[in-house]
Amino acid sequence: MGGTLTVARNDTDNSINVTYNPVSWTAVNGNIGPSNGAIIYDDTHADDLIIGYIDFGGPQTTYDGGVFSISLGTLKFVQG
Repeated sequence: MGGTLTVARNDTDNSINVTYNPVSWTAVNGNIGPSNGAIIYDDTHADDLIIGYIDFGGPQTTYDGGVFSISLGTLKFVQG
Protein backbone atom coordinates (compact mmCIF):
# COMPACT_ATOMS: atom_id res chain seq x y z
CA MET A 1 0.00 0.00 0.00
CA GLY A 2 2.89 2.36 0.65
CA GLY A 3 3.19 4.99 3.34
CA THR A 4 4.07 4.80 7.00
CA LEU A 5 2.72 2.19 9.36
CA THR A 6 2.97 2.28 13.16
CA VAL A 7 2.18 -0.51 15.58
CA ALA A 8 1.36 0.08 19.26
CA ARG A 9 0.62 -2.52 21.91
CA ASN A 10 -2.06 -1.71 24.51
CA ASP A 11 -1.71 -3.89 27.61
CA THR A 12 -4.85 -2.38 29.21
CA ASP A 13 -7.29 -3.97 26.75
CA ASN A 14 -4.89 -6.61 25.38
CA SER A 15 -4.92 -5.17 21.86
CA ILE A 16 -2.62 -3.98 19.11
CA ASN A 17 -3.37 -0.81 17.12
CA VAL A 18 -1.96 -0.47 13.62
CA THR A 19 -2.14 3.07 12.20
CA TYR A 20 -1.40 3.95 8.59
CA ASN A 21 -1.07 7.22 6.68
CA PRO A 22 -3.27 8.15 3.71
CA VAL A 23 -2.09 6.95 0.31
CA SER A 24 -3.30 7.59 -3.23
CA TRP A 25 -2.72 6.43 -6.78
CA THR A 26 -3.64 8.10 -10.08
CA ALA A 27 -5.25 5.89 -12.71
CA VAL A 28 -3.07 6.30 -15.81
CA ASN A 29 -3.74 4.53 -19.14
CA GLY A 30 -6.72 2.67 -17.68
CA ASN A 31 -8.93 2.18 -14.66
CA ILE A 32 -8.04 1.01 -11.16
CA GLY A 33 -10.45 -1.71 -10.14
CA PRO A 34 -13.05 -2.77 -9.69
CA SER A 35 -11.86 -3.91 -6.27
CA ASN A 36 -13.79 -4.95 -3.17
CA GLY A 37 -11.03 -4.01 -0.73
CA ALA A 38 -7.38 -3.40 0.02
CA ILE A 39 -4.79 -5.54 1.76
CA ILE A 40 -2.47 -3.83 4.25
CA TYR A 41 0.88 -5.57 4.42
CA ASP A 42 4.38 -5.06 5.81
CA ASP A 43 6.65 -4.61 2.79
CA THR A 44 9.70 -4.28 5.05
CA HIS A 45 9.37 -7.97 5.97
CA ALA A 46 10.79 -10.54 3.53
CA ASP A 47 7.43 -12.39 3.46
CA ASP A 48 5.30 -9.21 2.99
CA LEU A 49 3.20 -10.19 6.00
CA ILE A 50 -0.49 -9.30 5.75
CA ILE A 51 -1.55 -7.02 8.60
CA GLY A 52 -5.18 -6.36 7.72
CA TYR A 53 -7.85 -5.87 5.10
CA ILE A 54 -10.06 -2.85 4.37
CA ASP A 55 -13.48 -3.87 3.05
CA PHE A 56 -14.87 -1.24 0.66
CA GLY A 57 -18.41 -2.61 1.06
CA GLY A 58 -18.63 -3.48 -2.63
CA PRO A 59 -16.70 -3.10 -5.87
CA GLN A 60 -15.05 0.31 -6.36
CA THR A 61 -13.51 1.66 -9.57
CA THR A 62 -11.40 4.74 -10.20
CA TYR A 63 -11.58 5.67 -13.86
CA ASP A 64 -8.65 6.69 -16.06
CA GLY A 65 -7.35 10.08 -14.90
CA GLY A 66 -9.00 9.83 -11.46
CA VAL A 67 -7.30 9.48 -8.09
CA PHE A 68 -7.86 6.44 -5.85
CA SER A 69 -7.25 7.22 -2.17
CA ILE A 70 -7.30 5.37 1.13
CA SER A 71 -7.63 7.72 4.10
CA LEU A 72 -5.75 7.72 7.40
CA GLY A 73 -6.93 4.85 9.53
CA THR A 74 -6.35 2.60 12.50
CA LEU A 75 -6.92 -1.15 12.70
CA LYS A 76 -7.41 -2.64 16.16
CA PHE A 77 -6.65 -6.29 16.89
CA VAL A 78 -7.93 -7.63 20.24
CA GLN A 79 -6.79 -10.93 21.70
CA GLY A 80 -9.66 -12.89 23.18
